[in-house]
Amino acid sequence: MNVTEESKESHLTNKLPSRSEQKTEATREEIERDPRVECKPHEARALLESWERADHKGAPRSEEAAANFHLPFLAELPGNTPYVVQWHRGGRPDGVLIGRSNLWQPRLYLANIRIPTPRLRRLEIVPGGLEAHSSDTAGRQAAYLEQLLNAGKFDCIAIYNLALDSDIGRILKHGLRYPGDGKAEVNGHWFTELNDKNGQPVIANSAKTRKNFRRSDRKLCGYFDNKVEVREYSTQDQVAEFITAAARIGERTYQHALGVGLKDNSVWHKKLGLYAANGQLRAHLLIACGKPLAYAVGALWGGTYSGIATGYLPEYRAVAPGSYLLRRMIEQFQQEGVRWFDYGIEDYGDKEIYGTLRREAATLHHYAETPVAISAIILDAAVKRTDLGIRRILQASGLLGRLKHMRRRFAVGLTQFLAVLLGPSHHLFEGVSVLI
Repeated sequence: MNVTEESKESHLTNKLPSRSEQKTEATREEIERDPRVECKPHEARALLESWERADHKGAPRSEEAAANFHLPFLAELPGNTPYVVQWHRGGRPDGVLIGRSNLWQPRLYLANIRIPTPRLRRLEIVPGGLEAHSSDTAGRQAAYLEQLLNAGKFDCIAIYNLALDSDIGRILKHGLRYPGDGKAEVNGHWFTELNDKNGQPVIANSAKTRKNFRRSDRKLCGYFDNKVEVREYSTQDQVAEFITAAARIGERTYQHALGVGLKDNSVWHKKLGLYAANGQLRAHLLIACGKPLAYAVGALWGGTYSGIATGYLPEYRAVAPGSYLLRRMIEQFQQEGVRWFDYGIEDYGDKEIYGTLRREAATLHHYAETPVAISAIILDAAVKRTDLGIRRILQASGLLGRLKHMRRRFAVGLTQFLAVLLGPSHHLFEGVSVLI
C-alpha cells in the first residue's frame, strides 16, 4: 500500500496501532486523539507545563526537561526544533516525550583521526524526557517510537539516561523491535533522599560514618586555621564571578585538558544564566584563607537538586575539599526541604557513600532502516572493530597503559604551560592536547 508523506505524518501523530502483546485500558476515543505532538515553542510549552502540573508521586525530576529551561536553551542551539509529545489516559496527561529534532553527524575516530560520517535526521530525548504513569501508556509510547522508525521520519532516535526500572524503561530494556535494539549503554544513577514524602529529614549514614565525616571536617578546617567558608551563587549578576573562579579550579585538573568540566565560555554563561533567571541555579564555592578550593554547580527544580559539574584543586586532595563541600550542600538542601539530590550517572566512591538510591539508567540509539542510517551503522561497526583490534594489540604488548599515562601527564603539562605562557588567552587552545 502506497502512503503519501502527508498521510504518513497524519498516521504517526493521530493514530497508533495496538501492540499485540500490550493490553490497553484506554478507550478507542483516547487512542484516536493520542498522542498530541507539538513542534512549535508556544504549543510545546503548553504541553510541558500541563505535564509539570501532573502528580509525579514525589519521584526525582530532571531540570533538563523543565519547560522554562528546555525551550529557551533550545533556542540558543541553531538547527534544533522542539519535539514534544503527550499521551492521555482518563482525560489526564499520562505520558510525555520531551526532545528536539536536528541534523546530526556522528563523531567517529580511529587512532584520533576523525572519520567522515553521514548526516542523520535525529530525535534526541533529553534525560527525564520519556515518562509514563501507567504500563498501558508506556506500551503506547513504545509503539509510537517504533512507528517513527518504521516510517523513516527519523534516521536515529537517541534516548538519554532512561531509568530502566520505569514502565517504558522495562520495555526498551528488552529491545524496542528485537532483543538488543538500541545497544543500551547502562550506568548507575545515584540519588540521595534528603527528606521523605512527609518532609522529614532522612539520615543516610550510620553513626560511625557521620563521626568520620566530622573528623574529616575538622582536619580541613584545622589545615586552614578555621578560615573556611562556603559561598552560594544563585542570581544572574553572580554567574560571571562564579564561572571565573570555578573555571580556574577546573583548569588545574587533567579532566579539563580532556574537555570535561565547567569552562569559562559562552555556552556555560548562557546555561547557568538561564538557570539563574528561572530561580533554579545553585552554585557553591569552598573558600579557605581567601582561596577557592572546590566548586559545585547544579539546578534545583521540582524538589530535586541535579548536579551538573564539580571540581577541586588536586594539590589539596589530602584534606578532601570536594567531600567537605558536598556535605555542606547536603545539610543546606535538607534544611530547605529539598527532596532529592541527583548525583548523575556513573558509579563513583562518593556516590556510594552518600547515595540512598541507585537506579540503572540507559542511553539508547535506535536506528531506522533508511539508507543513510544503515551506512552509518556499517561504518561505525567497521571503525570500532578496527580500533578494538589495535587496542588489544597495544594492551597485549603493555603499551596501552603506558600511552594512557603519558598522554594524561602530557595533557596536564601542556595546559599548565599554555596558562603560564598565554595567560587569559590560553583557553583558545583547549582540546589541543586531546589530539596528541
